[in-house]
Amino acid sequence: MPKSQVTEENPHKLPEDTPLPARLVHVTEQSFPFTRKKDGNGKKAGERDIFVKWTWDFEITGGEYAGLHAEIDTDPKVTVTPDGQRNKPAQFVEALRGMEVDFGEGIDTDDYDGLPCAITVRHDKRERTDGQGYFYSEPVKDVFPESLLEEIRAQQGAGAADEPPF
Repeated sequence: MPKSQVTEENPHKLPEDTPLPARLVHVTEQSFPFTRKKDGNGKKAGERDIFVKWTWDFEITGGEYAGLHAEIDTDPKVTVTPDGQRNKPAQFVEALRGMEVDFGEGIDTDDYDGLPCAITVRHDKRERTDGQGYFYSEPVKDVFPESLLEEIRAQQGAGAADEPPF
């Protein structure tokens, strides 16, 4: 008769808030037509519109998680406010290329395919619409320059820090 001991299984494949070496595989743009349900921003209820998003696909490049992917959906544009706030795409581009974006600059996400970086993920748990359990995902939380990962490892190797500084 087969026997087993009950063990705990983590439904998440990647560790939360742990810097992981990665590279940007590609950014894709998707459009979804929809019908507005409420008035807003000059649009009328029942009016057809299109929702557009970018999906950023990162591949883990080292350690025990090498080969796994993490994604995140963002606004389909890179923006910086006059007071310096940057949206996620702007933060990602800056981390990948190691310098800030400038107002009026043209950004082609294809230019960043394959570039190395460090990422962290968060753990999400959503109930299934049929009520039969949950969906588990690990969307990208933050993207950092690859050099930051090397600094964190150097600090941890020297025993200077148990946790990453972010």
